[in-house]
Amino acid sequence: LAHLDAADDKRKQEDAGAAAGGRGLAGDRRDAAGGTDEETDTKKEREDAQRGELASLGAPEPGHSLVPLQVQVKRRETERQTEMRLHSHAYLKQQEEDERWSRLIPVK
Repeated sequence: LAHLDAADDKRKQEDAGAAAGGRGLAGDRRDAAGGTDEETDTKKEREDAQRGELASLGAPEPGHSLVPLQVQVKRRETERQTEMRLHSHAYLKQQEEDERWSRLIPVK
């Protein structure tokens, strides 16, 4: 979404520059960025479509804070793989180390 904000800021700067400085030569239909009006309109339509798609997905409007999301995708383990992992020497050793042990004092 940051790229949309940057594109929106760039478009606003271009619009402000075009309004302040005009179009240059009378027959020249290039905007401040060097593109034609048709190219700029197409680009704006694409950006508006992207914003519409993001809005329909529940994306926050520009200017709102975003919350980072972390996703992990794991491959499903087969029953045999699970059985092998749970009965492996390394797993059993780790289980033994994690157990609480109390020291016994011999009686005289």
